[in-house]
Amino acid sequence: MSEVFIISNLRKNNKILFLSIFISFIIIYLCVKELIFYPIWVIILFIFFFIFSFYCELKSSHYFILGLFFILLTFVFLILKISNIWLRFLISSLSFFVIGLIDKYIVDLKEKLENRFGKNLIKSFFKFIFLFMTIISILFFLYQLKAVNLSKKYYKEGYNFYQKNNFLNAIDSLEKSVELNIKNYKALNLLGRAYLKEKNFENSKKFLSKAIKIKRNYFDAIIALATAFEKSEDFENAIKYYEKAHRLRERDFGAHFGMGRTLYKKGDLDKAFEELITANTIYSRNFELHYILGKIYYEKEEYKKALNQFSMCNQLKKPEDFEIPEDEEIMDFIEKIKINMKK
Repeated sequence: MSEVFIISNLRKNNKILFLSIFISFIIIYLCVKELIFYPIWVIILFIFFFIFSFYCELKSSHYFILGLFFILLTFVFLILKISNIWLRFLISSLSFFVIGLIDKYIVDLKEKLENRFGKNLIKSFFKFIFLFMTIISILFFLYQLKAVNLSKKYYKEGYNFYQKNNFLNAIDSLEKSVELNIKNYKALNLLGRAYLKEKNFENSKKFLSKAIKIKRNYFDAIIALATAFEKSEDFENAIKYYEKAHRLRERDFGAHFGMGRTLYKKGDLDKAFEELITANTIYSRNFELHYILGKIYYEKEEYKKALNQFSMCNQLKKPEDFEIPEDEEIMDFIEKIKINMKK
């Protein structure tokens, strides 16, 4: 039984109500996935739909059937944690095809309730429930709106701390922001990056993964997550996310440099060299890039090229968070290169 057939059988004064509810249902599915407590909003809509369905008392029980079916689907979505909006909407649309199968049973149940309790009592009860749900929804919406605004405030505060390299205070503010709005992917991303700066790689990966789950192609979070895997020496996952970053932006310095650095740590010098050379063509004033290239040239015994890379390092500022192993300082390599070139 199609949607068109259902609507054609409704009384004229109920068509607008039916279409309003159904359009609201579509809007919720397609537009509000970024809201806090998204599943709760879906449940609220379903409950409203159910109340309208029962209260309208159409002979065909179409409102009631749709409402009841959507209520059941709500629990399916929550149990299975179906996150794809189009898949969720497609599953919901199946209700139009099963109405003919369950119509008789639903009508029988409705008639039994009416015979036992009376129509007026049932109407009064559902009017009360509808009013109660309306008040609760308004209060919940106001609470959520306040939470969203407060979350933005904590995010800005955390962002300012992050820019000043005050990562501990940034983490404190950003955790408050995320607690108020778990869908705030920008706060999740920055929180993951702050933990990365503090070398807390597990928390970094946790929050960055959440950010990517909400916004699948979030480039900044993908790069940061790849770095977190690299720093925790999970090179396979690091390469996986750097490759994903490559697909999103082919000519990005961070993606090529990160991949080259990871491959170097893994011991694949040739592939690492290719990635680092590509990164150098995009941006050439990076201390760590030239330091790693210098080490690769040194290991390949190309001493002149290695010396050139280390000389470039001396012209650049070393990042504060970049640690050079003992006996592998720039001057150590320059001295070793000069000795080898005299042989």
